[in-house]
This record gives sequence, structure tokens and C-alpha cells, in this order.
Amino acid sequence: MTSTLKEILDRVIDGSNPIGLYRSRAGVDRVSPDSDNDQKEQQSISHLLSRMPGKEECEEVLELFYKYRHSLNFIVHWPTFHDRFEKLTTGIESTLSFVALVAGIMAQGKQVLSYIVDSKERRTAEIRTSQDLYQLSVDALCLADSYESPYDLDYIQAGVVQCDFALHCIDRGPIERRIWPRWGTFVTIAMQMGLHRDPEASDSFSAFEQEMRRRTWWNVYIYDRSLSNKLLYPPHVNDREVTCKIPANINDDDISPSVTTIQNLSNITNKWFFFYQCHAGRLVGVLRELDLREPDRSLESTAEIAASIELLISSIPPETDSNPKMEMHRCIARMCINSLSVKLYHRYIQTPDHPLYTSAMSSILNSCHNIIAACQRIVEMSQHGDMALFVPNFWYSPYIFTAGVMIAICLLQNSSKLYPEIYVNDIETAYKIFQKLSEGASSGETSNVLKIFHIEVCKMRQLINNGTTMSVCINPTKLSFDMAMKGSLQYPLEGVCCSSQNIPVNHSDPNSYITGVSLLDQINIGISMDHFEAAIFELDDFRRFM
Repeated sequence: MTSTLKEILDRVIDGSNPIGLYRSRAGVDRVSPDSDNDQKEQQSISHLLSRMPGKEECEEVLELFYKYRHSLNFIVHWPTFHDRFEKLTTGIESTLSFVALVAGIMAQGKQVLSYIVDSKERRTAEIRTSQDLYQLSVDALCLADSYESPYDLDYIQAGVVQCDFALHCIDRGPIERRIWPRWGTFVTIAMQMGLHRDPEASDSFSAFEQEMRRRTWWNVYIYDRSLSNKLLYPPHVNDREVTCKIPANINDDDISPSVTTIQNLSNITNKWFFFYQCHAGRLVGVLRELDLREPDRSLESTAEIAASIELLISSIPPETDSNPKMEMHRCIARMCINSLSVKLYHRYIQTPDHPLYTSAMSSILNSCHNIIAACQRIVEMSQHGDMALFVPNFWYSPYIFTAGVMIAICLLQNSSKLYPEIYVNDIETAYKIFQKLSEGASSGETSNVLKIFHIEVCKMRQLINNGTTMSVCINPTKLSFDMAMKGSLQYPLEGVCCSSQNIPVNHSDPNSYITGVSLLDQINIGISMDHFEAAIFELDDFRRFM
């Protein structure tokens, strides 16, 4: 389809690449020159479809995805997606990017199924199948690239679901080894398609297309924030370049490709957690930008961020809905937003004469209490509730650790003051959580990190019980754990270095301790989030690790 001059100009203004744009069968924009590889592409699609499960099994895993994962990000419009899937199974021509999207979604459905089944053999089989479907999704996008197939929303959405799959794996290895090296490519393509610009600036998109472009972009934004926070890398997206509006607050059943207008609902819908992640991710970006622009952050800027945090906390729905999924989302939201409050205030407890010292101390203690309470509930639900809502422990363990150690720092620094017993109990709770996680952990990177976390929280617990005094020096520019054994004890806390006085240090086995320290430095685990956010849980920002 040949574009008119006006259409090309509209796309230039919108930030899209105007060369070779044409309308796809799926009704989304594509960015690529015309290609004569259609026949080869359809042959590849047939081969990929032969690697998928049967129709009945596909329907089962798609239903699991819709029930447990779709509400995290609403990456697709479910009624439209399901209609297209039905056509795909009947032999109607499709695209490699849509096959990649279907395979990625089914991989997540199988992932959920692996949490539910009772048999160990069945669980192992479902995990293997989910990994095969994930690889099928990756292969489909690689084939699309090799055929120079045009980029479309399906391509970006497939990348997002691949990312979400990795974030729900038991170990964090897939995030670093598979997703992050490729994530920058997805972000670049999304911006090449102009998704970061609000589609309302152009009259080339219908109301439905505008909504789906916004959803797709904000998923890219959320996962970029979540992944970068978890891995302590700079994000790919620059907030200054983003003008895309937040998607509409409306249920999927109330919109379709034929609608002419989409109105926001005033009541809370099942999209609240998705919107929370959008706003939390943007707030994380604002705080990061502020710290880069104002190393000596002004009190006015801090007050503005604090007000935004309070507003975001107030947006979390009340605990009137006993739905387990809703409760899990609430816990993740509280965990992530309170960790952002700790990030905001921890620089102000460096010196007791700072104007914000008292209020910062109070805010940090309260936020850390909320983090530990939320994490405790996440652990309970993950281990004893609906296993389909399982959250990998690397999502929340850094939050528990940071909150427990930060409370200990505040109490030790102000040992002459009386604080409510609840904060001492919080350290005990953090200790018990890590004790449980460490005992149940299998061998591997995650289990080693959990054991190190447990050891450090145990040390802080002992210091509190002994009533030892401590002087604290905080370096807000430090971005990773700093632990050493040089006559003084330093605790692994992002941005915090605590030097103790007259604290007996056990040097019986320093080599094993240093080995553990090296492991922490190597994988760069620290408080984040968003970040999840994000994931995430990521998730949860989903925000895990975020």
C-alpha cells in the first residue's frame, strides 16, 4: 500500500520511520521495506506451528495465561488475540511475529501449569515444555529478522512476553543471559515505530490502534525500568523523549477494533495494577533524573517526590477484595513503592543535624516495616496459597534484606531513643523469612545469595539484641553492595556503608565470607524498583528485585 505525502508527514511528526510503512493484515503499522519472502515465511510458520502442542492443550495453557498473567500487563487485547489465534489454527495466513507472540504466551501458560501440578515428574515435563515454547518464540523472531519481515506490534509484544517469562523463572539467570542482551533491540525497534510518541499526534490511527500502541509502549517502559533496576544498569528509555499517554482505564470486553472512541472509566478496574506499574516506573525515572541533575537534592524537590509517593500509595485499592491475585498485587505494590521511599530518604539520616533527619528516620522505619509486612505476606501466599500466583524469591528477597538492615541501622544509630517494639520485631521477622528461604533453597546462584542475605540479617539481629551502638556513614552515590573485613564490619546495603565500633568480628573462616562477598559483587544485587518493577514484580514488577 502506497503512503500519501500527508501520511508520511504525519508519521515523521509522530516520530516513526516513514519509509516502507504499510498496513498489515493484523491492522497494525509495519516498519520495513517490502519483501518477496512471503512464501518462505509461510513455510517457516507451518514448521513452527508443528512444534506447538495440540489445539486442546493450547486452549488450556492460553486460559491459564489469561487467568494468572494477563492482568499483570494487558499486553494484548484478549478478545482480538483469541480470534486471531483461532484463525491461525485453521490455516489462515499469519506472520512470524504473531507466531512468536502466541508461543511466548503459551510458554507462560505452561509455566503457570508447572506450579500447579502435584507430580514432580509432571512438573519437570511442564517446565521443559515451557522452555521449548519460549525458544520457539525466540526462533520465530529470529526468522522474522532473517526474512526482513516488517516490524509490527506483535513483534514488540512477543519481546515483552519473553521478558515476562524470564522474570518468572525460578532463577534470575535467564534475565541476564537471555533477555537483557536483546532487550535494547526491542526498545530501539519500538522507538523506531514511534511508540514512545503519543499516537494522538497523528490522525492515521483508529481509537483502538491508539490504545494498543499505548499499551505496548508502556509495557516496554515498565520492563525497561524493571530490568535495569534489577541488574543495576542504566535504562534504555530516556523519559525526556516520551510523550505517550497512559492507556485507557477500560475493560477489554468494552472495546473492539471497530470502536470510534474510548472513554476512561472513573472506577477501579482490573487494570489498576498495570496503571500502578506505569506511574511507579515514571516516578522511578523522575527520582533518577533528579539525582543526576541535583546531586545535593533540594528540600523542595524531595517534598515533591514524597507527595507523589504518598499519592501512589493512596491509589492502591483497599483490602475489601479477598481475591488472592488482587492481594498479591497489593503486596507487590506496597513493597515496591515503600522501597522507593527508602531510596528517597536514606541520604538524610547521615547527619543528625540535617533538617530532615527526624522525619527521614521516621519515614524509613515506617516504609521498611511496610516492606517486611508485604514480603511476609508474599512468602506466605507463594508457599501456601495458590501456587499459580507463585513469586520467585529473588523478586522480594533484596527488599526484605534492605528493609531489615536499614531498620537495624536506624535503631543502632539512635540507641538512646525508645522506638516501638514493632521495629525490633520486624528484624526478627526478616530473620525468620530468610531462615526459611535459606533452608528450603536448593543449590545454585539464588540459594547462595539467600544464604548470604540470611547471614547478614542474622548479624544485624544479634547487634540489636546486644544493644550495640553504631556510627553510620551513608554514601548516596554508591550503587552496589560494599562488604569488607578490615578490622571493621561493613554491611551489604545499596548506598549504605556502616562502620561499627567495638563489635566482635568472627574471623574463624574469613575465606568463605570473602567468597560470599565476591558472589554478591559479581551479580550486583541491591534494592531497586522500581523494580521491579516493575517486575517487577515485575511484576509483581510484578516488581521483583526491582
